[in-house]
Amino acid sequence: MKSIPALSAIMLVGVLPHTASAFQMDPAVPAEQRKVMLEDYGYLDRLQILDEGNDLLTRQLLETPRVSAPQLKSWLSSRMKAVISEKTDIETSVRIVSRAAYYQNGGTMPEIDAPVPTPTPKPAPTDGSGKPAFKPMVVMSNMGTAIYMYGKKNAKLLGLQGSDGKVMEIRTPRDGLVQIGEGLFHERLRVNPERVDLPANRLARLSTYFHEARHSDGNGKSLGFAHAMCPVGHAYQGYYACEKNLNGPYTIGAMVLKKLTEACSDCSAKEKTTLQMIQADSLSRVLKSYRNKSGFTENAKVWNTAPEKVLFSI
Repeated sequence: MKSIPALSAIMLVGVLPHTASAFQMDPAVPAEQRKVMLEDYGYLDRLQILDEGNDLLTRQLLETPRVSAPQLKSWLSSRMKAVISEKTDIETSVRIVSRAAYYQNGGTMPEIDAPVPTPTPKPAPTDGSGKPAFKPMVVMSNMGTAIYMYGKKNAKLLGLQGSDGKVMEIRTPRDGLVQIGEGLFHERLRVNPERVDLPANRLARLSTYFHEARHSDGNGKSLGFAHAMCPVGHAYQGYYACEKNLNGPYTIGAMVLKKLTEACSDCSAKEKTTLQMIQADSLSRVLKSYRNKSGFTENAKVWNTAPEKVLFSI
C-alpha cells in the first residue's frame, strides 16, 4: 500500500453519491482491463470450491461460516468496491469533503516500521544494451485506506475525485478504493504468459484482489493491516513486503489462492506448481516472530479486523 504524499491546494467540494458494489470502475480504467477484472470476479462461480474439514483456519481467517464461491465473492465485494486507473494522480485528485471530521479511535494510528540501513543492492540485470532487463511494477494498491489514514491524521473527511468529476468520499477503509498498476496485467508477471484471460492468470489476480481487500480492514493499531519492513536475511530485506500478524494480506491471499488452485480443473500441472510457489512466497513474508521497537522478541498475533469509520463530520 502506498502512502499519500503531502497534499496542497486541496479544494472544498460537494459530495456525489457512490454506488457500493463490487468492482465499480472509474471511466478512466481501460475497457479491456475493466472486462478482464469483471471476468476474474465472475470466474469464482465456475470453480467447484469444496468446504472441507481442514478448512477451519480459512473459515476463521475470512470470518465466514463456510468456504464457497458465494462466500468468497461476498467477502471480496464488501472490501473492494471501486477501481481507479493506474494513471490517476492521487495527490491531485484528493479533495476535502468536510474541513473537520471525528474519527473512531481518533488518536490511535498503526505503527509503521522506520526504514533501516540495508546492504548495497547488487547491480540490476541488463538486457545487453545497458538498459535494465526489468523494472519493478506496481500490481495494485489500496488507496482508500491510505486516504482514510491521511484524513484521520489531519481530522478532515477526504474523498477522491474520479475522471468523471464525481467525488467518492472515504468514510471507512471498507469503502474499498483500489488503484490498479501496470503489473496486474503484464505478461512478465503472469503465471502463463500466453494470454491474460487464462484460468491460472485469473487465480493469481484474484489472490491479489483478496490481498488488497484485507487492507480495507482493521482499526486503531491494526488499521489497514500495514506491511512491515522485512528483516535482514529475509529474501525481501529492506522492503515493506512482510507482515507482523497471522491474518494479514499475505496470509489471506495465500490461503484463498490455495483453495482456488485446488478447485481449478482448467489449470495445468505446471501452472498449479507456479501458483503453489506464489502461495509459498506469500506465506514466507509472514513474520511469526520479530523484534519490537524495544528490542525484544515478540510473536505475531491475530489482529482485530473490525473496520473503523468516521463518526461524524462538519
